[in-house]
Amino acid sequence: MSKGFLWFVLLVVVGLIAYWAYYPSATSAVTVMLSSQNNSGETGRVSVSDNAYGKAHVVVNLIGEPAGASQPMHFHAGSCSAIGAVKYTLTSAVNGKSDTTLAISTADLMKQLPMAVNVHKSAAEMGIYVACGDVR
Repeated sequence: MSKGFLWFVLLVVVGLIAYWAYYPSATSAVTVMLSSQNNSGETGRVSVSDNAYGKAHVVVNLIGEPAGASQPMHFHAGSCSAIGAVKYTLTSAVNGKSDTTLAISTADLMKQLPMAVNVHKSAAEMGIYVACGDVR
């Protein structure tokens, strides 16, 4: 085996290691179940996975959202029982659906735990939470 070939193999291995370290796995995904708060009857599911560009793609499906409602949502620091400051704003849910791409990867999002996904009743009633789920 020539030295040139060994250097080539070494460069390929180093390149692959660097790629895997920088770009999270496309299969990394997080699911958060939303529980009803304040007798809203709203529940749901939040799915987070990296898109083709390595950014966290957040899809929210709510059940029981009032017809015509637009409900703001955020990733908050803390937990549902001890909600903290807003960390990331999500697209408001309309007709029970929300789709947002964050500027960070799912792996980087998970490094910021503890967090919770919180659904607010409306933009005018931000202090009323209708659903929440702890990110684990």
